[in-house]
Amino acid sequence: MAIYRVKRFSFISRGLRFIKELRHLDPLPMTIEEYSIFLFHVEDAKKIFKDFKPRIKESETLRKRVNDFYKNPNASDMISRIGVGIVFGNTYDLYRGTHLEFVPEYGKDKNYTKALKISFDKINHLPKRYLIDSAGQGMTGIVFDYPGGKIEKISYNGFTKSELRFYGYLEKNPIPEFPKVYSLEKDQLIVEKLETSSPKLDKWEKYIREYRKQDGLHKEIDLNKVLRDLGENHEFYIWAKNVYEGLYKILGVRTFGDISPKNIGERKSTGEIVFFDPIGGSLLMD
Repeated sequence: MAIYRVKRFSFISRGLRFIKELRHLDPLPMTIEEYSIFLFHVEDAKKIFKDFKPRIKESETLRKRVNDFYKNPNASDMISRIGVGIVFGNTYDLYRGTHLEFVPEYGKDKNYTKALKISFDKINHLPKRYLIDSAGQGMTGIVFDYPGGKIEKISYNGFTKSELRFYGYLEKNPIPEFPKVYSLEKDQLIVEKLETSSPKLDKWEKYIREYRKQDGLHKEIDLNKVLRDLGENHEFYIWAKNVYEGLYKILGVRTFGDISPKNIGERKSTGEIVFFDPIGGSLLMD
């Protein structure tokens, strides 16, 4: 009966998504060559493209064109962030270092140009709700409120193997420190909605900042230091230990994943702190 309910919910969520995404944005008011320049204005991209400042001014002109075309002052930010995320998902060369090893323009690099074409095509078939209904978006996916106190997350490039394994495990085997999963598809996830601001979260954020060690994309909580400072019965030590052991059980990797204050929330019904997005950083690259 439980399996039937899960399949039924999954079927309903797919149907609801299909209906919501029938309406698409009007195609971008630019060529693919201009689109390559347009991506420069994303804040993250500006840092990566720091050796190509002359093109940033051109991107600002295109940014205004997009905002005027869609009659939305946030349109260019949202569209370019998604666009860069799709390019990133199709070539890790974008993030090889603090600057690119090639000029990031259409036709200058084979892999970049191929990824750019994929991105341009997806943006030109973007569902309208991405612009008007999203609750937030990042470089890998976009989030929407979902009926029944839930959240819907869409991955631009489809979830990675680690993400599918993580959320797939939780769909069948809930763990209190991780989110409740109601439905999982290759690029769509329905999970519980969590509180993102509370006194307890403030405490947890301070603990994470105090006890987190970071080396590039690799992040860890120093459990031994937490144990020495707080003791084995402290709620943060117990939580962190359960997170560490839970990720090992699911992924077979001894890691804290993308442990960060921005990736935790509070389960309103119980007051439990939930690590809702551990697949990032070095785990995402894997």
